[in-house]
Amino acid sequence: MTFRSLIVRTLPARAQTCSASTRTFVVSALALLAAAPGCTDECVDDGWEWEQDQQCVANSTQSSNSNTNTNTNTDSNTNTNTNTEGPSGSDSEAGTVTSATATDPTATAGADDDVLVCCDDDGDGAVDELTCMEYPADDVPDELPGCANTVPFPPDGGGTDSNSDSNTNSGTESDSGESDGSDSDTDTGGPNPNPGEPVFDCDDSDPNTFPGAAPNDDPEACMTDADGDDYGDDYGGEDDEPGPGVVPGTDCDDNDPDAAPGAAPKDDPEACMLDGDGDDYGSTNPDNPDVDPGTDCYDENMYWNPDAVSLISGPAFSGEVKQIDPSNGSVSNLVDVGFELWAIKSMVANPIEDMHGTVYAVSENSIFSLNYCGGGAPTEIATIPYKLCGIALNREADTMYGVDPSEDVVVTIDTGSWSVTNVQELGIDDELLQLLDCGLALDCAQDRLMLSHQFDTTIWEIDPVTGVVTSIVDNAGNQANGVAYDAAHDAVLGCSGSSFTRTQLDGSGGMSLPNLSETLDDLTYGPSCG
Repeated sequence: MTFRSLIVRTLPARAQTCSASTRTFVVSALALLAAAPGCTDECVDDGWEWEQDQQCVANSTQSSNSNTNTNTNTDSNTNTNTNTEGPSGSDSEAGTVTSATATDPTATAGADDDVLVCCDDDGDGAVDELTCMEYPADDVPDELPGCANTVPFPPDGGGTDSNSDSNTNSGTESDSGESDGSDSDTDTGGPNPNPGEPVFDCDDSDPNTFPGAAPNDDPEACMTDADGDDYGDDYGGEDDEPGPGVVPGTDCDDNDPDAAPGAAPKDDPEACMLDGDGDDYGSTNPDNPDVDPGTDCYDENMYWNPDAVSLISGPAFSGEVKQIDPSNGSVSNLVDVGFELWAIKSMVANPIEDMHGTVYAVSENSIFSLNYCGGGAPTEIATIPYKLCGIALNREADTMYGVDPSEDVVVTIDTGSWSVTNVQELGIDDELLQLLDCGLALDCAQDRLMLSHQFDTTIWEIDPVTGVVTSIVDNAGNQANGVAYDAAHDAVLGCSGSSFTRTQLDGSGGMSLPNLSETLDDLTYGPSCG
């Protein structure tokens, strides 16, 4: 309210028009207190009652004034003022005033107000507190020296985008027995419509580090979230230390959005695991040693996890692919592919997703493929100069390994050309293993080739490059002709005839499973059909 309006509101409002003499008197009287502009055509409070225009006095008893001022800015802050005055009657005026936009911090700041100006060099919205300086609202610089990105903030009361402040004031005024009505003021968002209480950054050189960067860990703490999964870097590496003020989070691999706490809830709802294929199982062998291993051997194949695979076998001369239930030992027919005359010695499923249900098998010197989900006749794809008792594929399925028991050798085969690329004798302490029959499988959690053979109960690891054999488990429970890696239990399953066992690869022991309902000599896991 200006000084003049204060004087006007103090005097009775009775005149409709002003005469020249009246103006002269009022101006002279007011000049003793403050300079005021001259009268307009409106009836204003500029003299004693007996000096007012009588027509104005007559009309004044029938009028009241109601002003509504709605002030709305572009930042969702609303300022509403409602004033109702008048001794009697009803006469209302309404008007809408649009405030300056919130992009100009000086739009509503007075010349004597200060505006805070800070650096936000990394552009993440949080500013470097050490660079903040106050400037008069009419002298705000566009740039600060040495600052890559300058951000101004309004004076106190501006509020923020996410916070609102609502104040309501109402009262009743009376003057000389006259009812002036009520004066109410509703203010939402603060008197200054420009948002912007600064958020101070703990590292203004990293746009991935700021308060609230990792809301799944803490919605307010200053953390680093480089992969955008809303978990903060746990800085768990030996050479990985947070900067000053940066709070470690719980993300074991902040460079991979698929690795986070709870990423694999079917393995562990809290552990920090990697789930690359979105099947809720964690990778068995993540590249980052800080990531907890799960039970998914092929984390890029959603059809391969403990819920999606089946234990299968291809008995020699049966022409069928069998499915085994480890919980009760039951063996059921999965598909008849019609290779009764082929003496199948070993099968291995292809883990590549677009080869769903495809297995490779060996019989004498032949390698062939078949699909146990779609059926159809087997297709011979290669012949080699070795008769293999067991085969296995590496994780990428571009290399096959096989063991020839008659020559005690491990054979490496390129599945692109189906040519033999390496042959090494299997030896331990400079002696051959002297195999007669065998089982071969890949421990896909540790990428090691596992071998069992008919003459002992040891599970061996083979180095296919050198042929060196070392013991993994000394007493596996039986002399297994067929083996498969059980990722759900980190164990090896073994079968010999109807005997069926599970042995923990950490050496903690083994157990006999229910006997198989049919005699089998080979085991492998592959994606379930359907």
